[in-house]
Amino acid sequence: MDARDLDSKEALEAVCYPRVVESCYKRLYRLQSVGLEKVCVKGPVKIASGIGVLGKGHASIVSAFQSTRWGIVAVKSKRIDSRRRTMVKEALRIKEASRAGVAPRVYYYDDDLIVMEYIEGPTLEELMQIQGGLTEWIIFSTLKSARILDIMGILHLEIHRPWKNIMYNASQASHAYIIDYDSTSRDCGNVVKVLSGLSRYSWKLVRMTSNLAIRRMFSAYKKQGCPDKLYHRILSHVKKYME
Repeated sequence: MDARDLDSKEALEAVCYPRVVESCYKRLYRLQSVGLEKVCVKGPVKIASGIGVLGKGHASIVSAFQSTRWGIVAVKSKRIDSRRRTMVKEALRIKEASRAGVAPRVYYYDDDLIVMEYIEGPTLEELMQIQGGLTEWIIFSTLKSARILDIMGILHLEIHRPWKNIMYNASQASHAYIIDYDSTSRDCGNVVKVLSGLSRYSWKLVRMTSNLAIRRMFSAYKKQGCPDKLYHRILSHVKKYME
């Protein structure tokens, strides 16, 4: 990866978006103190300065960095214009989900920054392009990870738009990682939300999610606390409609 030192303007811009302020230098100092050395500037999302980052949202920006301890890492930085007070709550949710294997590992966090595992692989949207559509194994691997979050009682409030919030590790293609935990609650229902989002890419799932009896089962799944028996009934219907 094309990289710049932490004392470069590119490093400042990668952790302070959309403008650089005095406190940005403290962010870089904290990253340096935990072993980060360089910022990678060739990410897929371009920001105003022209450098490339991994992602950009309404509350944060994600950049790739090189570290002495962990190799390439992803750094999620709170935007300077964000209304969020702290990144700590999100970091703790990611750590909890990572212990179950469905989120990146967290290496460091504070109010402004989260340093975590870099998932080297495609997003769900990119994977569907590679595979030529929404395949059965993509559906079931995604549902498996969504089910783990349901068991843990972490409801991802953006997972109904799963194409950018789910990634696949290049070395373990069948394993789905759920990312971006800035909007979560203590609840369940991820399986239903994922199916709703995936149905936009499959006429077979559209038929399934349009079935009144199945829609009632979806509602019961969430209302009853996402029980295992209803999850397996949902899986059986997915298998039937995908045949």
